[in-house]
Amino acid sequence: MLRNIYVYIKYITIGSDELNIIKQNLDKEVNLFIPDDIEEIDFEDSLVITDVPENEFKMQVEACGKDSCEVKAAGFNTKPGEGYSYVCQTLDMGISYYRLVYARLTGEPFVVAETKNLLIREMTTKDLPELYDVYSTLEDCRYIEQLYDYDKELEFTKNYIKNMYGFFEYGLWLVFEKKSGELIGRAGIENREIDGVTCCEIGYLIRRDMQHKGYAYEACQAILEYASDELGIQEMFAVIDKTNEPSRKLARKLGFELYAQTDGGPDLYKFAFEKNYKSKA
Repeated sequence: MLRNIYVYIKYITIGSDELNIIKQNLDKEVNLFIPDDIEEIDFEDSLVITDVPENEFKMQVEACGKDSCEVKAAGFNTKPGEGYSYVCQTLDMGISYYRLVYARLTGEPFVVAETKNLLIREMTTKDLPELYDVYSTLEDCRYIEQLYDYDKELEFTKNYIKNMYGFFEYGLWLVFEKKSGELIGRAGIENREIDGVTCCEIGYLIRRDMQHKGYAYEACQAILEYASDELGIQEMFAVIDKTNEPSRKLARKLGFELYAQTDGGPDLYKFAFEKNYKSKA
């Protein structure tokens, strides 16, 4: 878990106003430090933001007797080819971005959202046994595509984490009940071609014994907010079977409107962020 951010700047002059920006964007769980020397940096549970090129920075770390492999760092205003996988062009990136970078560098699942009752985070291969338990409660649900056999699902999950989370920064995430800590479902954003254009589609499923508690609405509402605030998505679609009245009702409650109907196929619902969020302002 990210607990510390170190801003280690050696070549660029930054003023107090810029440092105040990053302070304002952090939360009480993350500490900010401005070290003058590498020896002042504790790399455990920490992300370093630095303008020192990666190779040079690692050499400085090793010269202090520390293991450069433990370093989790992002470049600040560094040039392409200077080694860092993630670069901050400004310090005004926000705590969500810093948490995402730290998660990518450590391999930890990124926590997408936390609501009153739920925690939504990325999936790992370690979650598969619990995920099978969730799907086993929905075997008779014709609206849900079941998982593959374990070996095939494991390989699929590895590729999904790399290609969906790693490239698009979204996908289907896991939903946990905070009170019990149990995995209760999945929800998130997938890609779907609509009218010849790749669009974002919201999807969800909730474990049978956890339904009718408002969790699907709570999770989807948080995902819509994340999609707008953090991903900059302008519109979202929901593809719903004509006979799936609970999902149709949920879509309308969330603010989706009927977009298109197909003969014998699912109906399309559309959520326009600008329209919905303006109406709530």
